[in-house]
Amino acid sequence: MLVSTLLQQDAVQVPTQTHRPAKSDRPLGDMLTVQYGSCAFEVRASDHVISTQLEEVSRRLSVSLLPCLHPVDCRLMVISPYPDGIVDSKYRAIAQAWATARQALRKQNSKGMDAWRTLYQFGKPIDRSIFLFQDRNGGQNDFFCLNPTDTVRLPWSPSSWIIKAIEALGVHWYVTHGGALFHASGVDRNGKGYLFLGPSGAGKSAVARLSEQVQATIVHDDQVLIASVSGQYLLAHPGSRITPPLGAVFLLCQSNIDRTIPITLQATGAGLCKSLLEYAIGQDLYGPWVRQAFQNVSAIARTVPGYELHFRKSPDFWKVIDAELGR
Repeated sequence: MLVSTLLQQDAVQVPTQTHRPAKSDRPLGDMLTVQYGSCAFEVRASDHVISTQLEEVSRRLSVSLLPCLHPVDCRLMVISPYPDGIVDSKYRAIAQAWATARQALRKQNSKGMDAWRTLYQFGKPIDRSIFLFQDRNGGQNDFFCLNPTDTVRLPWSPSSWIIKAIEALGVHWYVTHGGALFHASGVDRNGKGYLFLGPSGAGKSAVARLSEQVQATIVHDDQVLIASVSGQYLLAHPGSRITPPLGAVFLLCQSNIDRTIPITLQATGAGLCKSLLEYAIGQDLYGPWVRQAFQNVSAIARTVPGYELHFRKSPDFWKVIDAELGR
């Protein structure tokens, strides 16, 4: 269980003193809208403590996220660890249950289990390491996360924690929309997206850079998101507004010649699974989102053609891709 796991981690520390902010009658805090690939989030603060942290997140958006340009797809409430400062009754009740769980963590007793059962009545766990939940009393796209900063000492600032919660929610959104996050490079050329797979050193970044010499645009050279939107698979990255439809998947093989070799859907699926696993190392591999992600990989492999791409360190490999795909 989560409580016992946290108690076993070296990162769990008992705070020597907790500073509780003064009670405030301020309504729900500021709202921040961000874009994660093709998905847009509305992030809200439960009180003025989280509002301050959202201000720091907004200053750091250029690092990993982008300001939102279109209507939101998901709503995320970041809940303070101090229930007295929260006006909304539902979120104050969640914060009170979280306060009980935190106290049990600090005292290392079993009372926290009842608190976690109460929390699970409010939300369905999405990412247990980030304390991210789907709001059971809200819509399908309503979520909340719990700020743990006074219980668990982590190498992240409060604003970094919020960014990680947004990123975790982003991956969840992509998985529930038929895709996942892959350790791969993605390129947009002539309005089509191409995914390049391979282990470290296979040439993912090199292929991306070489593609720029033929007027292609890099979606990203290390991590690429895939989602099914309006009946087609799209490539994306949190730091890019480019979302081309996926045209083909390539398994990279450095060579002294340029050629493509069609592969079976099983081989395409195996390459995608390996790329997914390279991202998922350290994640909760028994989590429902991971199981769904592997099912999504199978659907992608059945829909999108796969090839081995043997290439030299030259953009000429695009000539054989164009010939193979009839461009």
